[in-house]
Amino acid sequence: MMPESPRSPSFSNPPIHETVLGIQFAPIAGLTSGLLGWYWKSLPGMEWTRTHDAVYVPDQYETFPDRSHGFIPDITSIFQSGSTRLQILSASEDRVIQAQKSRFLYNWRKASAVPYPGFAAIHGEFARLYEGFQQFVGEAGLGTLQPNQWEVNYVNRIHMGDFWRNAKEWTRILPGLFPTAIINDVDLVFEGPSGEFCFEIRPGRGRLRIAVRLDRNSVGEEPEFLLLSLTARGPLAPDQDPRDGFTVGHRAIVDAFVKICSPEALSWWGKQ
Repeated sequence: MMPESPRSPSFSNPPIHETVLGIQFAPIAGLTSGLLGWYWKSLPGMEWTRTHDAVYVPDQYETFPDRSHGFIPDITSIFQSGSTRLQILSASEDRVIQAQKSRFLYNWRKASAVPYPGFAAIHGEFARLYEGFQQFVGEAGLGTLQPNQWEVNYVNRIHMGDFWRNAKEWTRILPGLFPTAIINDVDLVFEGPSGEFCFEIRPGRGRLRIAVRLDRNSVGEEPEFLLLSLTARGPLAPDQDPRDGFTVGHRAIVDAFVKICSPEALSWWGKQ
């Protein structure tokens, strides 16, 4: 496994709201909802207490070279008979396992005052759970997983009042994305971005996508917040350890985060 860069910065009070690690693989033809329930009950310990059925996530492929900088979703996979995505929640609701015919995901999400445990901890937890899922698939007679893509996603919430009161002040937080010259133009009123920024992780190791939008939680209890999502995905060769991609993606996300954020914001979040 590729070692994590020792130069990767850390934060004592990061704005992270959710982290997702995932591996996409060739669809498992015989993986039914019943077998996913069997997998849930096979998990060790008593912490995985609840489940939800969720919409099937279509297959996505980051290809190189690709001048469109876009992924190609396999829309037909959504309509496969019996296609579903099972979400398995921990008792504390800060961990979620997600499994479907072509994907295995593991989420950490902020559900209490407990701080973010760090990438290394989440990476280790994913590795153990993914190994267990591979074993389950084999014991169920479903063959061997054939990974084709890795994914890392960081979702940050930057609440109104910390650094900003309107979209025009976003340049104080993210000058790398929103230059002061255009944001403060007297003839233009900045209202917010639409779409995402895409970057190749050279040379063809993956693609980083950065999306920003104004949001608030569904019940309206929290004030508005700036939702900053950084997603890295990359292809997997047949002989490549899928987890190696996580190190590449994590490094790209952290490096980009540091470059697009202001020194003031990085200091506020305890950059070390």
